Amino acid sequence: MDKEIVVFDIGTTGFEGFQSESIEFSALRIQNGLIQESCHYLIKSKQGMASKTIIASGINEEEPNTISSLIECREQLVHLFADAVIVAHDVSTLSILEKELEVRFQQPRWDTVELARIFFPTMHHYQLSYLAQKLGVPLKDDAELHPTENNAWLTWKVLEECWKKGLGFDLSFYDQTKSFLGGWSGRGFIEELYKEITRRFPDRPIRTDLVLAPFSEGLFVSGSKQTANFPDSIDWVVKSFSPGGILEQNLPGYESRTGQVKMAKLIAEGLTSSHHVVVEAGTGTGKSFAYLIPCLWSAKKLGQKVVVATHTIPLQEQLLKKDIPVLEAVLPFVFQASVLKGKGNYCCLKKWQGCLTNPREIPDEDQKLALLSVLVWLRETLAGDIQELSKVPGLMQLWPNLNADVETCIPGRCSKSGICFWLRARKKADEADVLIVNHSLLFSDLKTDYNVLPEYHRLVIDEAHQIYQTALQHLGSEMSLEQVTRVIETIYRQAGPSFYSTMKQRIGSLNQIVPAVPWEIFSARMEVIPELSRSILVQTNEFFELLAMILGTER
Repeated sequence: MDKEIVVFDIGTTGFEGFQSESIEFSALRIQNGLIQESCHYLIKSKQGMASKTIIASGINEEEPNTISSLIECREQLVHLFADAVIVAHDVSTLSILEKELEVRFQQPRWDTVELARIFFPTMHHYQLSYLAQKLGVPLKDDAELHPTENNAWLTWKVLEECWKKGLGFDLSFYDQTKSFLGGWSGRGFIEELYKEITRRFPDRPIRTDLVLAPFSEGLFVSGSKQTANFPDSIDWVVKSFSPGGILEQNLPGYESRTGQVKMAKLIAEGLTSSHHVVVEAGTGTGKSFAYLIPCLWSAKKLGQKVVVATHTIPLQEQLLKKDIPVLEAVLPFVFQASVLKGKGNYCCLKKWQGCLTNPREIPDEDQKLALLSVLVWLRETLAGDIQELSKVPGLMQLWPNLNADVETCIPGRCSKSGICFWLRARKKADEADVLIVNHSLLFSDLKTDYNVLPEYHRLVIDEAHQIYQTALQHLGSEMSLEQVTRVIETIYRQAGPSFYSTMKQRIGSLNQIVPAVPWEIFSARMEVIPELSRSILVQTNEFFELLAMILGTER
């Protein structure tokens, strides 16, 4: 990167900037990957610092670079920042520095929080030390380093990681981002990357199609385990959990639990003999393994799919990403397990392409930055599942414009059906021995006469005590005072736009356009709308007030 940058960090012992007990400040001026200048200051308040504060912040107020105010170093700092791009992990803290120095820096500013959200969109969060660890940023080998000096160093290295990743993108990425950069302060970083790629890689092609992660038709990795000696007896399931069984042999720290053994045996018997089993087990029983192992074993033994329905999507993720990989390593047979979620969790590539070609439909800056995160993510994801994405600002508002939950969606007629994430998930679900869903999707399947899930023969419901509420949501009907009021106001509103006011305005022109229609009769009949609307609203209010008296204040 040719641009000169200044990376800074401000540390306070409180939450009110320069009104806090003390502030530590560090900055690095960097050009061509080399530190040209650096500074570090500790700003001491008139009150001094309590010993607890000193220990917590790692600050020693007796150091020689301790000053009473940054204004003492105004000239040096203004010189340090001059004509350089300003970089910070949360660049909004620059306002604290500007206030103290009584200066307004005019140069571009790049925020590594925002850049990391774009270039590394699947991080759990973007706290600096966590981000640096996940990106493999080496810690500076200096035991005497102060907190803000370390943070400035890490911020610089995170910026470099964003730069390195950006250099690997094809030019279509930068072509697609142009319409969404707007007045964003970090646009200069994207533009510098584009210039660097065209300079260093002039022959790199510009792709005009959707750029996605390579997708193999082999949905599951073929296992190398021999299944000729498949454990056919239900006793094998019981022994797996018993002392000396495969779990104890392969999982360090595993201890056989009587409740878990009993639960696994009951579930295995229920699955193989087609009778219902209800199990209540306390915390620490090991419920997940107690039903997953019998499910996987019975699915392979009988050649019939088992659906496991748990309460929430996070619980689905836990089963697939934590428990299933352990069992893949431990069990003596190959199996296929998959997760299926509602269509609203998957990105629709047709809608995505529409967003790219109509940037004006996304006026909000947070949503535009979230869209850039999605642009990077689609180059990496195989599932297209929103749960993979960090919940960055603007994403949840943007997602309805991108998800596959559309009533008009007909996958067989869609131009993107060959690369559709929802269809991929359905295909994996079709081929899985055990399919993991949540309660909501299970009831969506029931409500649509079994048109959501692939055919299955056995069902295990985890967190079954929660199923009543989900059943009410999907199989019951819901109505609120607000919903009724909203519907009535679309028909008639005393002051404001409505169907009634619009038709009153247009009825004269409609009479000229379609004279055969008896508009006078239509207009006369419309006059009952105001009175009927008011009457319905009065009755609705009375109804919900009565309900509130009987059931409580919630309406």
